[in-house]
Amino acid sequence: MRNIKYIILHHFATDYQKDKDDIDGKLIGRTICDRAQEKWKKEYPAYICDYHFIIGHTGEVFKAQPIEQPAWHCTN
Repeated sequence: MRNIKYIILHHFATDYQKDKDDIDGKLIGRTICDRAQEKWKKEYPAYICDYHFIIGHTGEVFKAQPIEQPAWHCTN
């Protein structure tokens, strides 16, 4: 695996929940990745998500894309 020198923290600063059962924010995080994937899949078939991890409302961390794959908007 490549040597990681920087961590970029990006937030969307929302307490929005996908539905009443999305207590920890996992579902809205997954929805964000799914919608972006749908948007980019034809042009970039290997696209997974913009983020490696998503932090939910309760502080729980959810894996989004493999750490070995550079984040979509941070590769330069």
